[in-house]
Amino acid sequence: MNNKIYILALIALIIGILIPVSIGYIGISKEQRGWSVSPSTITITTTTPTLITTTTSIPITVTKEYFITVTSVEREEKGIVTNVSYSGIIEFLENSKRVIREAQQMMMPRHYFPAPTPRPAPVVTAISLAKEGATYSAIDVSHTNVQVEGIDELDIVKNNDRIVVVSIGSKVYIFDAIERKIVSIINITSTTPLDVRGIYLYNNKLVVVSSSPQIIIQRILLRDSESVKNNVKRDAITTNIHIFDISNVYRPILVKNISVSGSYLDSRLSDRYAYFIISMDIYSGEDNEYIVPIINGEAIDSKNIVPIDNLPTVYTIIVAIDLEDLKYNAMAYMTSYGSRIYMSRNNRLYIASPATTFQELYLNASIKFIEFSLDYLPQNISNIVKEYMRNGNYSKAYEVIVGYISSLDYDKAKSIINNINSKLNEVKYRYVDKTHFYIYTVDGIDISYRGSFTVDGSLLDQFCMEELDKSFFIVATTYTEQTLIYEATKYDIVPPFDRRIEITICSDSNCTTTTIPIESEPRTKTSLISITPIFSPASTANNVYIIDLENLIKVGELLNLAEGERIYAARLVKNIFFLVTFRQVDPLYAIDISDPSNPKVLGYLKIPGFSEYLHPLPGDRLLGIGLEDGALKISLFSVSDPIKMSETSTIKISNTWSPALQDHHAVTVYLGRNITVIPVYMGYGAKQGFIIINYSYNKLGIDQIIDHLNPLRSVYIGSELFTISSTSIKIYNLDSRNLEEEIKLS
Repeated sequence: MNNKIYILALIALIIGILIPVSIGYIGISKEQRGWSVSPSTITITTTTPTLITTTTSIPITVTKEYFITVTSVEREEKGIVTNVSYSGIIEFLENSKRVIREAQQMMMPRHYFPAPTPRPAPVVTAISLAKEGATYSAIDVSHTNVQVEGIDELDIVKNNDRIVVVSIGSKVYIFDAIERKIVSIINITSTTPLDVRGIYLYNNKLVVVSSSPQIIIQRILLRDSESVKNNVKRDAITTNIHIFDISNVYRPILVKNISVSGSYLDSRLSDRYAYFIISMDIYSGEDNEYIVPIINGEAIDSKNIVPIDNLPTVYTIIVAIDLEDLKYNAMAYMTSYGSRIYMSRNNRLYIASPATTFQELYLNASIKFIEFSLDYLPQNISNIVKEYMRNGNYSKAYEVIVGYISSLDYDKAKSIINNINSKLNEVKYRYVDKTHFYIYTVDGIDISYRGSFTVDGSLLDQFCMEELDKSFFIVATTYTEQTLIYEATKYDIVPPFDRRIEITICSDSNCTTTTIPIESEPRTKTSLISITPIFSPASTANNVYIIDLENLIKVGELLNLAEGERIYAARLVKNIFFLVTFRQVDPLYAIDISDPSNPKVLGYLKIPGFSEYLHPLPGDRLLGIGLEDGALKISLFSVSDPIKMSETSTIKISNTWSPALQDHHAVTVYLGRNITVIPVYMGYGAKQGFIIINYSYNKLGIDQIIDHLNPLRSVYIGSELFTISSTSIKIYNLDSRNLEEEIKLS
């Protein structure tokens, strides 16, 4: 075969393939269906203390039947030249369709017998429940527990020195901490249930993010080379961003509503700018059409669609909003699925994506299988396989080989498979999971793609990645190596003995059953041979990489930390990167990254259990929240000397779980009072509430256990602690430790 063609085809198949099994064959529908959608409004209802209700309807963009024609324009963005017409997007997708089809075909199971016989926009309602009260100012006010100081993260509870805002289900409650009343309720409603994902507070703006299961999807229906035609599709997902002016918290005013097709991934708030990341499938598996994102009922401009990956699977939509003047910008990047995001104070946004899937692994394994099988095929079969390979039709080549081997006697088939496995072992064929990072630069509402890099291993969470001194990026991954062998399995199939058909008819609680006998056929045993690749983890280890952000190259690394274990927690504190791994004992690693080109382990601490969240405390201490033998474990670590770290104090609570193990937003640290508050479910949920943990320099203690069903979050304003559940807000005095009041959420 032509080696050059083979290599090029192999590279094209391997690079960047992320193919969901369900996408089906992809084509462009030439059907010309136009739809029109009834006008939608956002309704603001305000109820005054005298129960006089006024309603204001705000019309939003009406989706209607239309065609969009865009002049083809080329532009260059950070080394990527993109044709920004819709026809250019279609051409790009069509060019990748063949490779996607090949991968799908290769992924199909092969079994052979030895001798075969030839929605409308949501309605947002704000209700005022109390009269206006006095202003309030406190010295100490809590904020959402976030990774990067100054970069806020979406959460279900927010507060300032006057109000506490709580989002539960489809409602958002505004609680006045002085009046001690729910003063406003915002209802996010539609024809189907909506889910409020979380909220932001910025000065006098409240941002509410909701998801809706019913939207209108914009599709590319091929009419001519430049046109997009509108088509209605129900039961998909949209992300809604509602912005309220709460200068008067008793009368919230909706000032902006942005609806974006796709699923909410994550977001960040930096100064006055909010950035939302939304993911939307490029391909429609149902009717094999290409689709494009829509913003407020209109197809996103083609110049705002940027192909990045060779074989993209989703639009990664980044919406940037200026919360002062309410202007916004949206870009749709054609990439692979994102999993985690990170944003720095240096105007960089990172989106992490698993770079290799089991589909790609299957594809690569099949190509190796084809290559090593050629020596065991008859000349006529080998020629057919080579011809398919020359044409890039690997799925057909694979099908021919598996069909031939499966048609042989089982012992002969097994012998060939064993020989192929020996060759795979000789070349040490391995699969290692990888993570791909896309980097975007943001400047206000301007967004641009900066570049990308890939590292070995998979990412645990956002704390495993962080910027270092503006110029470098550190990332920790758990690296899993898998070996590959093929297995030939023989199945003996015997026709069933019971060949009757029973028909049961029931009416008015009376049932009759009729049995129809089927004439028996000779019960001859048939054998089925199945050939499948088997992947098994050979080893795990953990790696730390440091990336030069100017050139996007790796400048430092630590490989094979804690072999056989995996990462459970990470945290960067100044120039020390702390890493927790676990299998049998809990190594807390302290890694010096002051020299990015030469990271080194300063020390490690082995203790029982593991921490799933690390929080830095003053005085060179770390608070760890994790598990040990089924018990919730709170640890206090002294890390003043990273070479000789120690666990100075622990609290273990048996049969207890906390949301803080999975969501760092559930942790409240009040530095001014040396306490930490976390929600807990004790005794398998028999006792629920919040535990207040006090800490000194080297000691932990339990200050108080607060009963509160369905605990979610806690916040503080001055000397008052507000514990929040799905049904109520409780107010505790932190000086007296007494419950002052409970306010129900209706």
